Amino acid sequence: ERGAAREEMAVNYSGDPMSVGFNGGYLTEVLRHLTADPVLVKLNDPTGPAMFVDSEASQRLYVMVRI
Repeated sequence: ERGAAREEMAVNYSGDPMSVGFNGGYLTEVLRHLTADPVLVKLNDPTGPAMFVDSEASQRLYVMVRI
């Protein structure tokens, strides 16, 4: 279904402020497979790919490309 939502969360972040957006369904699916708390998210810029890393099992790595 189509729609829009906005969720803000506290994060540990260093760098210039940025806003990013993800498909909620895809994000939920990635987070379902990561067991660590916290999850490490690596971003270069607001429109590029995002890498999600399980901090307890570094071999678990997911990349989401935003188009």
